[in-house]
Amino acid sequence: MPTTYTPILQLALPATGDLNGTWGTTVNDNITSMVEQAIAGLATINTWTAASHTLTTANGTTSEARCAILQCSGAPGAAATVICPTASKVYIIKNSVTGGYAVTLKTSAGTGVSVANGVTALLYCDGTNVVSGDFNGDVVGPSSATDNAIARFDLATGKLIQNSLVTVADDGAITAPGVSSVIPFYYANQAAFPSASTYHGAVAHSHADGAMYFAHAGVWTRMLNDGGPLGTPSSGTVTNLTGTASINVNGTVGATTPSTGAFTNFTASGTASFTSTGAVVVSSGTTGQRPSPLTAMFRFNTTTTQFEGYNGTVWGSIGGGATITNDTTTASNIYPALLNATSGSATDFYTGNANLLYKPSTGELQSTVMISSNGITVNSSIIAANYTIGTNYNGMSAGPITINSGIVVTVSSGSTWVVL
Repeated sequence: MPTTYTPILQLALPATGDLNGTWGTTVNDNITSMVEQAIAGLATINTWTAASHTLTTANGTTSEARCAILQCSGAPGAAATVICPTASKVYIIKNSVTGGYAVTLKTSAGTGVSVANGVTALLYCDGTNVVSGDFNGDVVGPSSATDNAIARFDLATGKLIQNSLVTVADDGAITAPGVSSVIPFYYANQAAFPSASTYHGAVAHSHADGAMYFAHAGVWTRMLNDGGPLGTPSSGTVTNLTGTASINVNGTVGATTPSTGAFTNFTASGTASFTSTGAVVVSSGTTGQRPSPLTAMFRFNTTTTQFEGYNGTVWGSIGGGATITNDTTTASNIYPALLNATSGSATDFYTGNANLLYKPSTGELQSTVMISSNGITVNSSIIAANYTIGTNYNGMSAGPITINSGIVVTVSSGSTWVVL
């Protein structure tokens, strides 16, 4: 019987009684050397036809398909394809072609694996297709990379690792130098945060309450965010508050100059008030910050030592904090006020109620009882304006009385005017 060959590696299979006196040559050349080629042989693939190359095969002699290592070089001019026999076989393939093209190892009728330029891959043919031989996800990477860079996967196949811009230094510092690089710190809620003591200085986002936190002194502390809830900050500057704001001030509210302050624009849809267990002092000097758009605002003028109110245009004294003087000498007209003191500072300001009424449109002053404590009631001797004594009222004047030309005094029916 003649010598036959194995179907995969095409090694010689001498028949019984065959090769009498010549078996040494056959074993050495067609078996031993071929086994070595299958285990450690290297075939250089550098000839391409339309960016394709079919591995050579041969019984009992050197062939590319039998080699363990395929070194792809040359210039295919496009993404290249290497066709291997449809037989089970392990291949180590190195892509060193010029032009940066990928090389795919496949069977003629089956699928294959693309090997990136500059990458060495372990592949095998399962008798139908060529598949990855790493057995753990087809991971290959570049021939060089940035020191300390974090590797990232390209696409979803898990077959290619790329160099990234994000680095982890030897001391653990993470750097993302790109302007558009993003390092997320996302957790479902605060309960999912890691230990603040273990990760001192770290930041974390709690999706449940939409806030950022940083780890310090063994606890996670919430950060303030523009347009969101303030939380409980220990210090800081408030520039704009909207909605419901509750402020507990333990320190100084305001600024060192009278033209600025902590509240430069205070808006309230309803009643706005400040509550304090201590003293609340509003001090603006003589040219303080205007509380626009509020018009019902007050301040204490440190120059005049008076409380002033703002009417939307100017500040004016409201008298509540003015020094009270028991005036017995001023000769010009002044305006009456009902206070509970004649000196110092008043604590109460009273109205006249129904017993003392003043009508600004006519100048009439009405009192339940008019008493002249000095015994003298004084009236003008000249009537210079029209006047009507109303029904059920009587008038009395100390004469003589002169009624100016064109002036009319009307006495209603049933009423009396007596000139003494």
